[in-house]
Amino acid sequence: MKFQILHVCILSCLFHLTTALEGSFESQKDTFKESLMGNPSSVVRASADFFYGQNGVEKDVLKAIGMCRDAADLGDQDAKNILLPCFGLYASSLVSGQDGPRNMQAAVEVYRELSNRGSVEVRQFFPNFLADYAYGLFGGFGMTVDVPKSIEVCREAVMLGSERAKQHLPDFLCGYAAWLAEGENGIEKDMDKAVLVCREAVELKDQQAKRIFPLLLTNYAVCLYQGANGVSQNTPEAIKVCKEAIALGSESAKCNLLKMMVEIAEQELV
Repeated sequence: MKFQILHVCILSCLFHLTTALEGSFESQKDTFKESLMGNPSSVVRASADFFYGQNGVEKDVLKAIGMCRDAADLGDQDAKNILLPCFGLYASSLVSGQDGPRNMQAAVEVYRELSNRGSVEVRQFFPNFLADYAYGLFGGFGMTVDVPKSIEVCREAVMLGSERAKQHLPDFLCGYAAWLAEGENGIEKDMDKAVLVCREAVELKDQQAKRIFPLLLTNYAVCLYQGANGVSQNTPEAIKVCKEAIALGSESAKCNLLKMMVEIAEQELV
């Protein structure tokens, strides 16, 4: 018996990654350098040499930061004073790609540490920075697309209070659900997961998700009934899902449920 299978699609959106606070510490460069050069602390002076690649020392920003971090953690007040701007300049360069390849993931980790170390400025913008990073991961703007990662990052941004992330998350979930259902955009087909993800998007009041969810449930019920597309065969669950799709307005689910009931009745008579 042939069941009605409906194609699930999602409207494509053009995402534009907004770089958050790029070069936020640039205005501090001169003051920071003067502080490094005039500081009596041997650790800070050595850090300056590595940070700027001077006095016969090869430039190594990570080593400079590591030295300052270790000294600050051991209580060196001079190191504590210059650690945050040192981190900030490094993070800014990672975002802009000024001193090498752009690396948003590394910038995220640096900004996270800055936030944890008490930078008020970073704590204020970090949630939206994460939201923009998630946006880029989802749309692939200047970085490799990673939809599951984008959703993970977006959830963190939401937890930190980003309104921007709250707006992004339902759209990300809806797109992910559609791609899971169809096995598209580099996403492996997984109907069980597609239903769970789409349901969450619906609960977050995403309008596109509300439109495709009845169709997705209709298809999922057929998969459950037939044991198809990687879904374990489960007739009672298929009937339950069919009824949910019907309640949400799926006419195809009505036809499918009737066919299921007829088949079940015929099998009982055999």
